[in-house]
Amino acid sequence: MRLDALPAFLIGAFFFLLNHTAAISGAMAPPPGHVPTNFVTCADVPMYLSWIELARTHWLLPNPHMPQITEPALFHPLIVLTGRMANLLGLTAGQAYYVTAFLLHWACAAAWLWMLRIFCPTAGQRWAAAAIALCAVPVKLLALPAAKLAGLPAGIFALGMIEYAVETGDGFARGGLGLGFGTGTLGTLLTISLGALYLRGEGVRNWLLFTIFLNALLHPFEPVLTIPLLGLAVLLFRRERIWDLPLFAAAGLLGVAPYVWTTLTTPWLAAMARHNSWEAPWPGWVFMAYGVPAIAVVYLLMVRAKLQDPVDRTLLIWYVLPIALMYVPFVPFALHLFNGYAYMLGTLVVRLWVNHKKLSRVTPGFGAAAFAAVPAAALVMLYAQLANDGRAAEPELLTSSVRKAETAQLLQWIGSGTRPGDLVLAPEELAPWLPVLLRRAPASHDIASGATFASARKDLQALYIEASPDQVPVILRKYSPDFVIAPDQSVAGLWLARNATRAFQAGATSVYKLTP
Repeated sequence: MRLDALPAFLIGAFFFLLNHTAAISGAMAPPPGHVPTNFVTCADVPMYLSWIELARTHWLLPNPHMPQITEPALFHPLIVLTGRMANLLGLTAGQAYYVTAFLLHWACAAAWLWMLRIFCPTAGQRWAAAAIALCAVPVKLLALPAAKLAGLPAGIFALGMIEYAVETGDGFARGGLGLGFGTGTLGTLLTISLGALYLRGEGVRNWLLFTIFLNALLHPFEPVLTIPLLGLAVLLFRRERIWDLPLFAAAGLLGVAPYVWTTLTTPWLAAMARHNSWEAPWPGWVFMAYGVPAIAVVYLLMVRAKLQDPVDRTLLIWYVLPIALMYVPFVPFALHLFNGYAYMLGTLVVRLWVNHKKLSRVTPGFGAAAFAAVPAAALVMLYAQLANDGRAAEPELLTSSVRKAETAQLLQWIGSGTRPGDLVLAPEELAPWLPVLLRRAPASHDIASGATFASARKDLQALYIEASPDQVPVILRKYSPDFVIAPDQSVAGLWLARNATRAFQAGATSVYKLTP
């Protein structure tokens, strides 16, 4: 690991910058009348930032993205550590996030390099496995270069971009449309790499137990994959160690215990858990989402590439198990089963390749180069689109990293002109950005709390778009806000201009102070 520290640093830095292409582009070249946000303006960004802000003073976190006040209950050690670091170093929540994210990119790169060393004995195999992993591009996105050449609108391939950068985004080499710490990918790579050493008979059992526990403590979804995977590997290849399986299960259960307890005892957390789900698609989704490498595994098995080594066969279990587990009822957010999946695919393809009687005569690097051109072109176009949309006032396909200067002025006033105890109602596009300024729950929209936000969202839509003037005071009485942000020409804005005190105005939007 020591020898890989510098390469891991460089690889981690590269993917850290790549994942924040849109934010960097917006910061470097905002359009006239706009200022950088330093983040993409998607819904998970303000949720992370507000939790980091609250973690300065909370060990358990409330949820400031719900329409009611929530008690501190969310257990999230990494966010708490980030918030405490922000206090210690005098950083903003955003700066603290970036420091933590960079360190985790570095750690993920080191874990990936270590995994490659364990599974691939030669440098050529490691290079090929890395290249193939990076080519695990959704089939929808692979069509983008041809569409560009044919003059077709790129918008029809936006779903492929989202599938790559969000749905299968892992916070390391895949991302670009949101925030992510990548702890799930890091924990999975470390756990399964240690598991491979364990299967080879090396004395790493205690380290493996600690890693299973820590992985569960930092990201409770991963043990759903790693513990069954290790269990199957032991049952198939190392039955003499079957008595270690209860220890693996106990380590994972101990790590997830705080999450289970707080969810069972806190109604708003239970509501979030119910909403934070993913409906498993058809099994062929794996081939569509991970492209040529996922398909290549099936082809290599069909042409009788055989894996003899138990460690190699563990990769094959990893390939199949998430596809099976995503259909098991009650698996929490099954999409997390695929954290690290792309890096497994690259390694598995290479190991199948070199174990095929005829294909082994060809260096796997030539095979990797044979299908790398199209995925590489698709990824270049994806990140070019992120760069273009990141600095655009009206993004073409993806999301922007700039906002109007007058909106920035309004948010700045909210941060200085209100008190931490104030409740502010705001239009849906602004509401998620208020908690980090207020440190208290406004009636705010957030994708993770949509299960409990439905009625509040309906009220806000009525307040700003659909309500008649006589409905405005009824809605306001329901929430008793201290301030309301409203476009001047909206129904709410016209009513408030006559019945409340304008505290601040930026462009065509005003902030009104309501008296009890």
